[in-house]
Amino acid sequence: MAKRITEGSLVCTKRKIEGMGIVLKRVKDINQYVEFDLSGAFASLFDRRSEGYESSYTNRQKLIREINSKILEKKPEVELPLLEEFWSHNRAYSHHHQPKKRKKLLEAKIDFCLVNWTKAPSDYDDRPARHLQRKNVWMLSSILKNKT
Repeated sequence: MAKRITEGSLVCTKRKIEGMGIVLKRVKDINQYVEFDLSGAFASLFDRRSEGYESSYTNRQKLIREINSKILEKKPEVELPLLEEFWSHNRAYSHHHQPKKRKKLLEAKIDFCLVNWTKAPSDYDDRPARHLQRKNVWMLSSILKNKT
């Protein structure tokens, strides 16, 4: 589904209330867009087997802020909310909190869309999400589908 999504596409989500929005911008590979290996940085910060693994939440957040500021210094046209969504999404869905269920860190997601929501989708329940109403929000492309 995400392959057909382009700038200007009318989209909805794969949730109980699908919502309706228009794609303003699509970044298929955030690593190329920011000219930095964010996937590698994510893996080194969150994979316990990695040399760069940081067990302290505070130190990890500090390193993430430093990485973001280096990227923005080098390439100021990069949007900070996109970087924050990359870290937020991958931290929540790729990081293993229960080692019995997942033995390894999942690969970081790198395909994101900036969506202007005219009708907000739900947050996995039966009510539209208030924080998405009439806002431009960076979202993972794979949770979007073309509205037909």
